[in-house]
Amino acid sequence: MSLEEVTDKILRDYLIRCHRIMSKDYQEIKDMKPEDSANFLMHLRKTGKIDIKFKCIDNRIRCKIIDKK
Repeated sequence: MSLEEVTDKILRDYLIRCHRIMSKDYQEIKDMKPEDSANFLMHLRKTGKIDIKFKCIDNRIRCKIIDKK
C-alpha cells in the first residue's frame, strides 16, 4: 500500500467516524449514510472541488470542509 492509499484510508475512516459532526458543517451529506458521505467527500476532494483541512483544538482534531467553487 502506498503512502497516499494509507492516508486516504485514514481520512475515510475519520470521515465515517465523525459523520454526525461533519454533516452539521456540510449540509450536502446530512441525509447520507456515513460510508456514502465519506466516499462522496473523498470524490469531491480528489476532483478538486473541496479541501479537507485539519487543526488541533483543545487536544482534539477538528476537520473543516472548504468549497473551492
